[in-house]
Amino acid sequence: MKDRVLGDPNAPVTIIEYASLTCPHCAHFDTEILPQVKKQLLDTGKAKLIYRDFPLDNFALKAAMMARCVSPLKYFDMIDVLFTNQERWIKAKDPMAALAQLGSLAGMDASQFKACTENADLQTDIVTNMKQAERVYKVNSTPTFVFNDGAAQFAGAYPVTKFEEVVASLTKAGQQGAAKQGGK
Repeated sequence: MKDRVLGDPNAPVTIIEYASLTCPHCAHFDTEILPQVKKQLLDTGKAKLIYRDFPLDNFALKAAMMARCVSPLKYFDMIDVLFTNQERWIKAKDPMAALAQLGSLAGMDASQFKACTENADLQTDIVTNMKQAERVYKVNSTPTFVFNDGAAQFAGAYPVTKFEEVVASLTKAGQQGAAKQGGK
């Protein structure tokens, strides 16, 4: 499964975010902290962020699948929509119908949504990546952030200053690294 990257793909520091689309702390990071991380670290070329799904429940898995089915150009916009509207769709009487409605914002019709969220190969890829994160980085909660292939790691939606400190430390130490490919 091809990684989705925010920022310069050649940035010296790689931050992998493992997140679940039903996790309130992940939503807080996406809506409140990520814009600052983007401004301070991603837009300046100091770091890049790779988003990887770590679904904690079936609705998070289905939402991750839907996000993977939209155009790669709309992927991060879809992730933002899912996090921004998280309370509404996860508490809806029919969360799958609410997800389908959000998918329609990215141009996904009902048949495309059904085909996407029933795609066994896509589901297997996401679950395989999740198991790899558990095995390689010992991820067991969301959000978890892994820097330069494990040179640094923390779990939780910390303020932007924590990210700046880790990136500065890795940059100073000359720790440059790419992320291990997740899955296929």
